[in-house]
Amino acid sequence: MYDVCVIGGGAAGMSAAIAAARTGSNVIILEKNNKLGRKLYATGNGRCNLSNTYINLEKVYFSCDVHYAEFLSSVLGDAPSYDISEFMESMGILTYERNGYIYPVSNQASAVVWAMTDELKKCGVTVILKADIQSVAYEKQTESGENSNIIIKLDTDIIRAKRLIIATGGKSYASLGGGDSGYNIIKELGVKMSELRPALCPFIVDEDFKDIAGVRANASAWLIVDDEPKAFETGELQITNYGLSGIMIFNLSSIGGLAISEGKRVTVKVDFLDKYDKGYIEGCIRKAEKRTILGALNGFINDRLGGFLLKRTGIDTRTPAKALSDMQIKAVIDEIKSFMVELKGLKDYEQAQVTAGGIQLSELDKNTMKMKGMEHVYAAGEALDIDGICGGYNLTFAILSGKRAGESAALNL
Repeated sequence: MYDVCVIGGGAAGMSAAIAAARTGSNVIILEKNNKLGRKLYATGNGRCNLSNTYINLEKVYFSCDVHYAEFLSSVLGDAPSYDISEFMESMGILTYERNGYIYPVSNQASAVVWAMTDELKKCGVTVILKADIQSVAYEKQTESGENSNIIIKLDTDIIRAKRLIIATGGKSYASLGGGDSGYNIIKELGVKMSELRPALCPFIVDEDFKDIAGVRANASAWLIVDDEPKAFETGELQITNYGLSGIMIFNLSSIGGLAISEGKRVTVKVDFLDKYDKGYIEGCIRKAEKRTILGALNGFINDRLGGFLLKRTGIDTRTPAKALSDMQIKAVIDEIKSFMVELKGLKDYEQAQVTAGGIQLSELDKNTMKMKGMEHVYAAGEALDIDGICGGYNLTFAILSGKRAGESAALNL
């Protein structure tokens, strides 16, 4: 009999197990993959962006629950980046801050996984890898019929525990262990979930982009839902044969994906020269009297992109810049500053960094991460209906929600 069983050996699961074991509890982790922290190894392009000093809850996190900011405020506390750094340092991982981003001093995600797995060993946590969970059920022992011990049936064993923590992660990156198995367990327990969808992923557009595939541009973009601007991002825009990518697009994908799933019309309006106003661009075009319009545009945007935008306006790329009418110049500038494209959907979970949707927040006690109506069950991390933009926010939530769940489960024994 274990005091606490954690299903899932990712960032949330390992944090939960460490926090619970540090109280002296007898803890076990059941992980379906062949090693712990598989997704964690890839975090921050292998550098492991642990957290961020800038956390405006309503701007960096998303949920279907309108009260999610209140929930997050309780879970993350007043100084989440400090708490992350302190937790890491307790395991020997020193951190540093760069432009608000918190990284391990080693700049290696592997160092974080190594330290956490060593801490699990130090705390005496039992780890079962390649755990094939067949079922999760309650064992009723009291006369009143109150739920008591939890039974987790594996293909080769049966695990009994007094408390259960669900930290099963999401569907994203199946190649790194993402999948449906965790959600099957959640459904088996009868927990309410919001609709799942990929997030932090590229957009698929309703237009042929093969002529500009591979073009990158520093730009800004508005996400527009049913003609109403909903979100704004700046950064490097990457154009692919199927649509739009890059961190700025990833950060718009949660809101965009939800709107698309609701059947709403979603468009992106891109400004390819957001640092220059229309008057300045017009002046540059008019000064290029002896150049073609494509040559004039190539002074400030990629030539393939320039040709694509001109094709949209119906202007021949060989047209002398001085031959353009005022209306044609305006049309060209409008394409550069207000490039509109409608979205068809998002790329699938294999190209998504996180999964949006999941366990509804109303199912949880925000102070303990305990399931309401299930005295012995807790949940943390990506399995919940919380997702964040790029910048360490998802890992911050995973670690701190896991830590909170682990401490609460152990102290509630």
